Amino acid sequence: MDGVNEADERALLEIPWSPGQSPFHIKGVAYRGHVEYCDRIVPGGHSAVLAALGRPDVTKFFSQPFLASTRYDVFPLAMVGIGAARVMGTGFSEFVRERTRWQANEDVKGVYRWLLGFTTPEMIGGRLQRLISQYFDFGDVIVEESTKGYIRTLRRGLPRPLTEWYASVSEPYVEVLLGMAGGKNVRCTSLVPIPEGRAHGVDIVSLPFEARWA
Repeated sequence: MDGVNEADERALLEIPWSPGQSPFHIKGVAYRGHVEYCDRIVPGGHSAVLAALGRPDVTKFFSQPFLASTRYDVFPLAMVGIGAARVMGTGFSEFVRERTRWQANEDVKGVYRWLLGFTTPEMIGGRLQRLISQYFDFGDVIVEESTKGYIRTLRRGLPRPLTEWYASVSEPYVEVLLGMAGGKNVRCTSLVPIPEGRAHGVDIVSLPFEARWA
C-alpha cells in the first residue's frame, strides 16, 4: 500500500480516544523498540520526535516506562511516526518501514529468537498467526493460502485509521523474517482493505496480504 497521505494522517490524529484509552493494544516491546531507535537514529532523539508531533497528551503518554510484555494503546505508537518523519524530512511510511526493519532484526535476536528454529520461509508463513497474536490483542490473522514461494493472509478486525500504519509495519517485518529463513527476492504487499463494519466508534476493515519469494 502507499504511505499515509494528509487525509489518512488526519484520521490517525483525530481518533475518538485520548492516548492510552483505546481498546486496541500492542506489546510494549514495540514501544521500547521505537524509542530506542529514535534515540539512536533520529536527530535530537525521541524528545525531538514528540516536539515535532506537537501533542502534549501523546508526550505525557510517553513519559511512562514501557514493559516489554505489557500491552499498551497502539495509536500513540502510530502517531509518533508522523513526528519522526517530520524530523527526518521523510515520508511517514518510509520512516515506519525503516524502523520496523530494525525492530524485526532486534526481535529475532531477542523476544522472538524461537523463529530462528524455522528453516524455510514456508515454516515462518505458517506461524504468522502466532506471531501477530503475540503483538496485538485485537483481530486475528487467517492464512488463506500457503504454497511454496507464496502466502496469502487476511488480517481481520483492524481499525481503519490504523490501516496504512499497519501495512507499513507488517510488510517489512515479514520480509525480514522470510529472508532470514532463506527466502530470496521477498516481496510483501498489503492489498485493498475490505470493510467489516464499525466497532468502538471507528470503521473496522480486513486487510488482505500477500508475500512472494524465490
